[in-house]
Amino acid sequence: MCVSPVRPSLPLTDRQRDVLEYVRLFMRQRGFPPTVRDAAAEFGIQTNAIVGHLKALQAKRYIERDFAIARGIRIVPIERYEFTDGAGI
Repeated sequence: MCVSPVRPSLPLTDRQRDVLEYVRLFMRQRGFPPTVRDAAAEFGIQTNAIVGHLKALQAKRYIERDFAIARGIRIVPIERYEFTDGAGI
């Protein structure tokens, strides 16, 4: 079994990667995730555009979102990814 984890999803676009890195950095610096408005302001785009990027990241299993709370963005931990032999953890 190869132990290098891979994401069972499509690769990220450049903008999706930028948004994911922004979320990671924001959470590392502040201890909580950004709001959609925070992210939109950071990139200078409309909130519906950020929502589209977050939906794509969620569909590709890079994040999870909880719509019941304002800052409901969570990075999916690497332990949840599948391994290259197809066996999950």
